[in-house]
Amino acid sequence: AFLGAGAHARVLLFSMKHAVPPLLLEAAEVFRGRVTLGVVPASEEGLMQRYGVRSSLLPRLVMLPPGPPDGPASGSFVHFEGKIDLVEVCSFIARTSSNFTFGAIGGRPGFGEVLQIESRDLSELEGTAQPVVLLFTDKLTVPPIWDSMALIFAGALKLATVRDTNQEIWRMYRVATAPAIVAVDPRTLVATSVFEGEVGYVAMAQWLTSLAASGHGASGGGHPPAPPEVKEIKEDAAALRRRPAPVPAGGAPPPAT
Repeated sequence: AFLGAGAHARVLLFSMKHAVPPLLLEAAEVFRGRVTLGVVPASEEGLMQRYGVRSSLLPRLVMLPPGPPDGPASGSFVHFEGKIDLVEVCSFIARTSSNFTFGAIGGRPGFGEVLQIESRDLSELEGTAQPVVLLFTDKLTVPPIWDSMALIFAGALKLATVRDTNQEIWRMYRVATAPAIVAVDPRTLVATSVFEGEVGYVAMAQWLTSLAASGHGASGGGHPPAPPEVKEIKEDAAALRRRPAPVPAGGAPPPAT
């Protein structure tokens, strides 16, 4: 069951509608195999009360940590407070799932961070084992989509940026205009793949997933994956009554609806 023990964090969209919104399907594609998403209709009053959701706040996103709903981490659920659009939702899911994984142990230095390439010989990549993906950019700051992708694919890929002030690296990979995205073998510094799609969360996640799966930057082949499944979530009221209500992270017990 969706709310049973699981290896992945879960995201619940509490909504007045039973239909799965396109935004949630896109988010499910971005986090395929990493986070499980579901829709909870407003008629599920027990679940709304359990996770501190008022009907006046719908639609509402709540993220649950991995593990059983009544396990030791069950009180660590987090409410999304931002604007419900794909950029904000993906950023929230990426950062919250990373906090669920590493928050209890203080994080891992550099894990899920975007590497800034400033050298003229890519010396920053020395000792890197994972395939590296370079974003060539003319922006002063790291784009939010790149920050999110670095967290989503942490441990499988190392994401980096190369500013337009570093023209030697731009010429090395024959980059003329920004943005451009190139996968690189960190041992040989040879380009293994170039992203040619539209820069967006879904297309980017699909491409990076193929890189991570191949382990060496080759484009994925074969048939496209089936569309991700987003389930409607319901739970037996009697089972809910037998469980103590969890306390949200850093907050008081959830209010009654």
